[in-house]
Amino acid sequence: MPDAPRKNHSLITIFGDPALFRKTALPFFLGLLVLANLGVAAWKKTLTEQRRENLLQRDALDPDKFGAVVRYDWSVGEDLPRFLRHIPNAEKTPLVILAGMSQMYAINDGKPSELTIVENLDDALAKKGARAFGLAAPNLSNEEALFLLSNLLLRPQTKPDIFLYGVCFDKFRNIDLRPAFGALLRHDPALAARYSAIASKHASTHPLASRQMLAALVAPDAAKSAEAETAENRLRNSAATLLPIVATRMEMNALVQIELFALRNAVFRIKASTKRPILQARYDLNREFLSLLVDVAHEEGITPALYIIPLNPQAEAPYVTSQYEEFKSWLSALALEKQVRFVNLEKAVPPEDWGLSDGEPDFKHFRASGHQKTANAILSAFEPLLINPRNTPAEPKVAP
Repeated sequence: MPDAPRKNHSLITIFGDPALFRKTALPFFLGLLVLANLGVAAWKKTLTEQRRENLLQRDALDPDKFGAVVRYDWSVGEDLPRFLRHIPNAEKTPLVILAGMSQMYAINDGKPSELTIVENLDDALAKKGARAFGLAAPNLSNEEALFLLSNLLLRPQTKPDIFLYGVCFDKFRNIDLRPAFGALLRHDPALAARYSAIASKHASTHPLASRQMLAALVAPDAAKSAEAETAENRLRNSAATLLPIVATRMEMNALVQIELFALRNAVFRIKASTKRPILQARYDLNREFLSLLVDVAHEEGITPALYIIPLNPQAEAPYVTSQYEEFKSWLSALALEKQVRFVNLEKAVPPEDWGLSDGEPDFKHFRASGHQKTANAILSAFEPLLINPRNTPAEPKVAP
């Protein structure tokens, strides 16, 4: 008697046969899903802590939780609307907004009780009747700084007296709004209208920036896209209450990106000090955005103030020297041309106040003592503007 034919089910056979799928593939996939969720649930705390560390977040408190003291956006731009509600009321108190990249809030070797630049600044200004609030995010570009200013202009209580911006040369390589900012732009008609009006008004003087802004506003079937995204978010949030693998999706995504970043650096032997030229097209676009930010601030009765961020004197910056020197000359000339208060704080933080990054001296992030010294340098450079912005003459102050 011949042997019975062996069953050799291919994937096509399994998925094409509903009964066979239910018997074989479905239990297998459900088992994998259960195991994955159990694993993620056990790993959730570690994933959350790793993501906070990777984002350089100091605090995980819910900003709307009773008793939480909020003086900067510690969501690093991911949850901006919830942090805007914590900005001190500019209709009652003179307001300084400090914007910039991760140096504004990242404390190297930090402890929970230590203060960031803006917190030190706020403590000093509060004694004089003014307040400061920080809006910063990793790799913040000049385009995103203008986006933040545009958002602040929508409400009298968030419209600052001073927009203080820590300018970082290597962020001139970054373009486009990050997804969280892009979603806000699509879903807020008032913000979209303000953004569009700025782009249209300045199209002749800032053509590159204007085209970039208008492109950010255009999305196929924008209304349907917004509706679909909202429905998708609701579905995700509902699933997250039951499935740990959905609840920790942002943490898992951040971990994957960090590992890919590390793999890229290992394969191409990229270190923190590796020289990385900035593409001229990106540099030109970011120059236009910074110029436009200054013009918009002036038009709205806001005093713009710019400073070049401190750099570690012990570290080799990943800048092409000729590009960086040209950048500093251009920024100083822009400040004079636009009547902008400006100072170079490259040397404001001494060697002992910095830490390490991947075994090398960290060229941009310092310890808590560096935050205090940076805040002191800002106060020294921009007094009496910061102390009493509503009663200070508008003449520029440009320091070397």
